Amino acid sequence: MSLDELLSIEKEQVGYSHFRAFVEHKEIKNVTKEDLDKIIDKFGFKVFEFVNFNNLYNMKITEKTERTMGRWTKAVGIMTGIMTVMTLVVMVLTYMMYVK
Repeated sequence: MSLDELLSIEKEQVGYSHFRAFVEHKEIKNVTKEDLDKIIDKFGFKVFEFVNFNNLYNMKITEKTERTMGRWTKAVGIMTGIMTVMTLVVMVLTYMMYVK
């Protein structure tokens, strides 16, 4: 079952079997947080009655957060390296200015 098929089901009729069919069709690694957000927007709190919906949602949020934090860690590391090099350059230039 695709996401569009799942979202076309009426709120009162949707159940765990529909959600499971969606996850099996799309494969768990390909389900995104955005897909899950659309399901929550359509069906509201009813989705938290589905077995393992909460676990899957938490897993996808954690996955996205880890990717974002990995990028930020690299960016901060690069900025730290640049600042260290610039500080050393300024120290050398200052030293050279006062030694002469």
